[in-house]
Amino acid sequence: MQDINVPFGFNQPSNKRRIKLELSEPNKVDNGTWSLVATISVYDGDNNPKSDAEVVIYHGSESFEETSDEQGRVSIDFKNLTKGTHVFEARIKGTMVRDRKSTTLTEKKKTPAELVVSPTRVKNHVHFFISVFDEEKKGTKSSRVVIIDSGESAPLKTNTDENGELEYAIDLSPKEEREIQIAVAGYGDKFYRHTFYGRKY
Repeated sequence: MQDINVPFGFNQPSNKRRIKLELSEPNKVDNGTWSLVATISVYDGDNNPKSDAEVVIYHGSESFEETSDEQGRVSIDFKNLTKGTHVFEARIKGTMVRDRKSTTLTEKKKTPAELVVSPTRVKNHVHFFISVFDEEKKGTKSSRVVIIDSGESAPLKTNTDENGELEYAIDLSPKEEREIQIAVAGYGDKFYRHTFYGRKY
């Protein structure tokens, strides 16, 4: 969250009323939007809270008029905010006494925190179910996974699906020795590694 270059007290002589605008931390909600609370504080010429002050709050093409309470404050809930930069301005009605703030809403990239590899073997066929989770135990979409298979000439680089999942399979020849190593980008030096041996049936 950052301030636009309109300092606190812009065009506000010390013997005049002043206004201060504060934004809460944005809260991401389930429908893919954000919400936040804008709190406006109004002060008189002696820097005491000013009640019954008429305040206008601007956000994009919207504007709201409110009256400050006994503590000189006004709070407004903003909901259904979409990704991007949002500018908020509070002004004492009929004056140029104002304050302005902005905040940029972006998706936080989920960081892989856990790699789970579940191999299932039926004779010489081995199937791998791979899951990548973030710190909230939710699957991380499009995590880069590198599979190094000693039976292949080059590593396989691929991504997890919408649920943070991926599948891989190998078929072993009798008496074959095959090492599988699976790693996830952003997961540090932790990885899965196991050697499988082909059997004669």
